[in-house]
Amino acid sequence: MINSPVELAQQAVDQCAVEATSYVTFESEGSLLVIGATSEVLEILSLLNAFSVSVFCVDSYTSQEQVRLLERVNLIEAVVNIQLSGYLGNFTVTGVANSFDLVLDLRQEADFQSALSPIGYFQLTAIGELPRVVEQLNDLVGIFDKPKYFSYLEEKCAHSRNQIEGCRQCIDICSADAITSVDFQIVVNPYLCQGCGDCSVVCPSGAMNYQYLSRQDILNQLWSMLKAFYSAGGRQPVVVFCNAEDRSVLASYRNDYLLFPLESLSSVGAEVWLAALAFGAGLVVLYNSEPLLASSEQVLNNELEVTRAILIGMGFSEKLLYRSEGILVQNNGADFLTIPPATFAGDNDKRAIFRLAVDHLFNYASQQPRQVKLLGNTAWGEVKAARDLCTLCFSCVSACPSGALQSGQNSPQLNFIESLCLQCNLCVSTCPEQALALSARYVYDGVGARSSRRLHEESAFHCINCQKPFATEKMMTVMKEKLSGHPMFQGEALKRLEMCEDCRIKSQFG
Repeated sequence: MINSPVELAQQAVDQCAVEATSYVTFESEGSLLVIGATSEVLEILSLLNAFSVSVFCVDSYTSQEQVRLLERVNLIEAVVNIQLSGYLGNFTVTGVANSFDLVLDLRQEADFQSALSPIGYFQLTAIGELPRVVEQLNDLVGIFDKPKYFSYLEEKCAHSRNQIEGCRQCIDICSADAITSVDFQIVVNPYLCQGCGDCSVVCPSGAMNYQYLSRQDILNQLWSMLKAFYSAGGRQPVVVFCNAEDRSVLASYRNDYLLFPLESLSSVGAEVWLAALAFGAGLVVLYNSEPLLASSEQVLNNELEVTRAILIGMGFSEKLLYRSEGILVQNNGADFLTIPPATFAGDNDKRAIFRLAVDHLFNYASQQPRQVKLLGNTAWGEVKAARDLCTLCFSCVSACPSGALQSGQNSPQLNFIESLCLQCNLCVSTCPEQALALSARYVYDGVGARSSRRLHEESAFHCINCQKPFATEKMMTVMKEKLSGHPMFQGEALKRLEMCEDCRIKSQFG
């Protein structure tokens, strides 16, 4: 039997299956903390015989109720206001010495405020749900491995410099509250992370990466899929990215669409979608049968807005990339993209893949402008300097995490390489003169974007004694204005400001 191009393409993906490279281990022996009103706790205890139960009652109880509880459970009485933290196998309560493997919360308001509660925490809001919840609790007794979904490269991170905060997108978007900032450093708790992938998509530098599958693995599989499709005589392929569990929902499309299942739909972003188009996809569809997390909705929609603006800027239809929800994949009736497939290799460098994909599409675009303005949250753009305010102190250069801002070495210049700019805002937050501003855009000219251009230049100020250049004219003017009223810089002492460091020491100490 001769397989269709779609079937051969799907086989190419399946043959490239990749296993997780690292895991997080949970150990649970069945110690269960139950939180709730006394009457509710007593009502459900008979169904919890398989667990070692501790109880925290949020109300008062009678002496008879206390006796009934002590016959069956460990009753926690010392805690006034419960403060719960942790995850499966390691839940802790402030003021209680021992930890708990599982938590069953009978209160209407959950103790965890994150959109994704930790694994092992269950909130029971209706007694009818108890049999299902007990079954889930039973399933979480033992030793379990889960993939470590992320990898973090601190050297690429734009979160902070010099104890000034810049980018915090991964922190703000995390639905599990797994990402925090400790002493201006990003810390990720792998036990809380549940693999939605939002952090990887919003990270402007590629410091935070989804690693199951990795970006490089996904790109290589996409390339193999589309190559197999075209080699078998296929035309106008539609690549559908979906959650792995949605593959069975889309089974009826197995001879129409190229399904690319992901651990999480929001684990890949614009660089992968654009690479799919560059590799030969006629259309790219992002499909989910069930509602996504609010954070994932936000991430995907913002990423779509930016990506479509870049496509439209080149004259392509925004319908080449769209979302579809529900039981069936909706067809938007768009014209198919028909360009020669790109041959660049898969890579984990997020920004490099993005630019390679756009460069390839740009070569076959009906419109080839120099740039396009972008709205929304984007990692592409320029830094603008107000020349009347900038003193060339180079605080921004020391703060820039990617090297986009550079000094003129031996000349008082501020230079800028746009392709390196992450729009992280660290330079703006650092600048003492408030002379910098960000402007979101994408420059299609790769050579121009990678070239250094001058943002500002000043005349050098020379030491009044030895004539060595050590500052700028404007910096010296600003310093003299700010220090003119200082008691240490009155009269002849003010002239020391106009001296280089060596001459200033000689003047002061002889």
